Amino acid sequence: MTGASRFSEETFRLLRRWRIEYRNRPAVYRDLLVIAYLVEEIGCADTTGFAGQCSDPGSSSEMTPSQVAARLGVTPEAVRKACRTGRLKAVKPAGAREWRISAAAYVEYRNRAA
Repeated sequence: MTGASRFSEETFRLLRRWRIEYRNRPAVYRDLLVIAYLVEEIGCADTTGFAGQCSDPGSSSEMTPSQVAARLGVTPEAVRKACRTGRLKAVKPAGAREWRISAAAYVEYRNRAA
């Protein structure tokens, strides 16, 4: 069952779409968040779009607001706003245009949001 722990990009797309579609139904939305969390914990998609996002919270990998938004099912602007207001710990390296979010900061934010 080597491939059984991996999920396709289509699975992630469906979860994101359903979370957006059912955002106004709290019980369903909460359940979809739990399902998305479990899918992420079991394994990431077999596509390059999700490569590098399966790292441990303690690793030094960083994500962009777009990558975090895709995983949370929100817009990149919502993630940038969370970074600006300090709700999501992120750094903006000198001269960089984009925030960088560590895996640990992502997990902490995701757990608070769920």
